[in-house]
Amino acid sequence: MNVASSWETDCLRSIDELLKEALALQPRQRCGWLASLGEKHAAVLPMLRRMLERQASDDVFMKAPVSADVAMKAISPDSDKAGDSVGDYRLVNLLGRGGMATVWLAEHATDPVRASVALKLPNGSWPRRLAERIGRECETLATLHHPGIVRVWEAGATGDGRVFIAMELVEGVPIDKHCADGALTFRDRILLFLRVAEAVSFAHSRLVAHLDLKPANILVDRSGQPRIVDFGIAKGSYMPYCGGGGGCIATTCTKGGDQNVGAAGTSEQALALTPDYACPEQLRGEPVSTAFDVYALGLVLYGLLAGRRPYHLDLGTQQLSVAIKAIRIRPASEVAQDPEDAAHLFGDLDRILAKACHTSASDRYRSVEAMTSDLDEYLQMGSP
Repeated sequence: MNVASSWETDCLRSIDELLKEALALQPRQRCGWLASLGEKHAAVLPMLRRMLERQASDDVFMKAPVSADVAMKAISPDSDKAGDSVGDYRLVNLLGRGGMATVWLAEHATDPVRASVALKLPNGSWPRRLAERIGRECETLATLHHPGIVRVWEAGATGDGRVFIAMELVEGVPIDKHCADGALTFRDRILLFLRVAEAVSFAHSRLVAHLDLKPANILVDRSGQPRIVDFGIAKGSYMPYCGGGGGCIATTCTKGGDQNVGAAGTSEQALALTPDYACPEQLRGEPVSTAFDVYALGLVLYGLLAGRRPYHLDLGTQQLSVAIKAIRIRPASEVAQDPEDAAHLFGDLDRILAKACHTSASDRYRSVEAMTSDLDEYLQMGSP
């Protein structure tokens, strides 16, 4: 199962190489450089121009992760109840509650298309610029039309600064529960995962990273279709350029406003991520990269195939920097709960998972496509 055509992969690789040349030039030199590329690169020129324009004009604030002080200010007890109105939506019943937000089944007052939506309500009142940022992000996320990605309808803010995000309502269960409850075969778990990876690859091709991939954010609906929720909202999810080889890099905010979380951070620096699925460089607050999602996908697949995660970070009792250094990825075959699964994992899959979950980004798969290509080859060999 190929998640990207060879043509698309070749285009992305070409863009990657061309961007390295372009970004080495001064902005005033790029117009002439683009004009000199000629017919050989005609197929990629439109995307290349858009990426360079975006790199030059994007709001720097959107490229930096939400800092701890902003995140902590957002956390407060809420008193929402069924029947309340939030913008044009009426709350029906609570679907879920987390540390940073609650999700409600809600109905739009006038739009029949949105008769039932999942309304995400970040807790408390957020700074105006963060509310505006989420609105801008959701405009981009609304363009991610893919069967494996839950649609974002709109985002807004009430008069008192309460942010709301209206999303497509999906009835499903987390992917790990789906695999366990359905007693999926080893091969079927890999095939299901490849459909998830296809959706992530699609988003990367649109310059959007997820940054919090985990089983709870991958729901499998009644038809068996995996659906990814919570793509990149308020996590600094946009990248000014993207190379098919992997390094989608965003500029870190270094002055004014919200500051990027540094390497010496502690557990008190609450990022909008799940530590057990975040790669070391993400935990250190480094610039956004598709490598973050590759690592998280590797951990998701590890759990689906081995039946457990490779590690758990206890950030309540130790500094973040200490926890990062303690991360060790044991071969999945050594921790698998089922002996038959352990036998399947030993060898090629152990190596694939080790590369996907490598703690060094330079030794990790350079793209989702590179990882899935190895998985495709594994399946085509008749295994398991």
